[in-house]
Amino acid sequence: MTRSVSLVTVAFALLATAPAAHAQTPSTLSATGLAQADVKPENRNSETSIRAAVKAARGQALPLAIADGKRRAQELATAAGVTLGALVALSDSGGQNGYYYGPYVNGTFGYDKYCGQVPNTKTVTRNGRRVRVRVKGTHRVCRVPREVFATTTVTFAIS
Repeated sequence: MTRSVSLVTVAFALLATAPAAHAQTPSTLSATGLAQADVKPENRNSETSIRAAVKAARGQALPLAIADGKRRAQELATAAGVTLGALVALSDSGGQNGYYYGPYVNGTFGYDKYCGQVPNTKTVTRNGRRVRVRVKGTHRVCRVPREVFATTTVTFAIS
């Protein structure tokens, strides 16, 4: 009997202190930053060169996106009349905020693949209209994305 009473006492004590611990968590403010960088491969016909240029562009865009998130957070804090504290969380939003990045960002021939085989076509006139039709064979093409986007979400403690 004393064991069940002591368990009930401990459970009650834990439940009583839980709201106090929750009240101590700091308020936060989150903002999303967006940046872009141009993709400039040395050789537009080389898969390796395009992949390296995309990686370099992502490396350039990411710090810019973080800085944009910090700037937006400061604007929100000023408008709300609060002060930004320490950075408590940082995440890569990866396009989850509704922006469309186009078909070539991750590669048109698969993830991180920018060169591949496409069917041969020719232009013919049918019923007074010019149309492209497929003909026998394929050829190799490389499609380079013009730019790469980075999206981050920064969360700060506020006071």
